[in-house]
Amino acid sequence: MAQAAKTSFPHNYQDILRDFNARIDTSSPEKFHSALGETGIFDQQKKHRYWVDDKGRNCFMVYARALRIAWGGNRRQWRWYAEKEDNSDVFVEVAELLRAYWLEVHGVFETGHLTPDTKYEVSYVIKMKEPSSGWEDNVDFSLTLPRNPTRGLNINKKNLKQISRQVWSYIQVDEFTPGQSGKMDFMLRQPGRLKTGLVIKGVAIRPTT
Repeated sequence: MAQAAKTSFPHNYQDILRDFNARIDTSSPEKFHSALGETGIFDQQKKHRYWVDDKGRNCFMVYARALRIAWGGNRRQWRWYAEKEDNSDVFVEVAELLRAYWLEVHGVFETGHLTPDTKYEVSYVIKMKEPSSGWEDNVDFSLTLPRNPTRGLNINKKNLKQISRQVWSYIQVDEFTPGQSGKMDFMLRQPGRLKTGLVIKGVAIRPTT
């Protein structure tokens, strides 16, 4: 981590630690960053992860268990299993689509936790698992910012047919600079034909550069 980033606390760190119910050494910025490490921290239910990049900016992962997945509790349509998170000994749950005609995955996040005056990207972290089928049509992605409902009308259409079967792909929903604090909503949706094989780890919220 850059030395300058180690000499100050990141934005809103106390509220973030409170939301994560995390207890780490905050007696100095240096001890805080040392305790956080490169991997960061997970909340107690392993639904979220928080870390700070080398410029001192807040980064987050919202895992699949924290998302609202249509019929996600139906064992004929979705299978849940644990995978080890990168650069960590922590296992998180991922969701594998077994079969569904209607695919809809929503998530929310508090923008007040994001570093001000920083351009962020919101990306679904997904991959395919064979057998996979039904991905000939584009998938709709959208982001709605707090008190800005028209932002959700900007639908980004992505074709997932060729995404990796081996490693996680980051499919960008949108980019934005945090403004008014509040809950933002992000969505992945595709109705229509029968689909199989999609695996969802979660949603990454990170600075663009």
